Amino acid sequence: MALDVLAEILGSGTGRLYQRFVMEDQTAVSAGAYADTLRLLNGEFMIYIRPTPGTALADLRAPVEEEIDKLKNALVSDDELQRAKVKLISNLVYARDSQQSMAQIFGRAAALNLSPSDVLHWPDEMPLHVKVFVRPRKPSYCPNIA
Repeated sequence: MALDVLAEILGSGTGRLYQRFVMEDQTAVSAGAYADTLRLLNGEFMIYIRPTPGTALADLRAPVEEEIDKLKNALVSDDELQRAKVKLISNLVYARDSQQSMAQIFGRAAALNLSPSDVLHWPDEMPLHVKVFVRPRKPSYCPNIA
């Protein structure tokens, strides 16, 4: 879940990459991040960017790394964190409206030895995961969750 929150902060339509490269700099037609956390052996985390015509992909590498460094070195704002949590929880709740989505989610979760009950309780567990894994100021610091 922590990587899902990170992907949302970095890569959604309101995320940092999209805002900077598509909306502000106008050097990309799309930019974002994706976390595939329902896989064995850690899944994957992907950052993508599609440059505008006339912009070289190589020219965007350093600015993308700047955005990653900002996440490493600065605390995520409460607003940004809340927006990411609400969107992820909403996506989990809306997925319940689709039998196909739920079948895929349950199947992927079963491959990780998770039960349907585990899946259905993800929205309830989101605040705990976010508090522990996304909010630390330093890599070795985790706030007290009590």
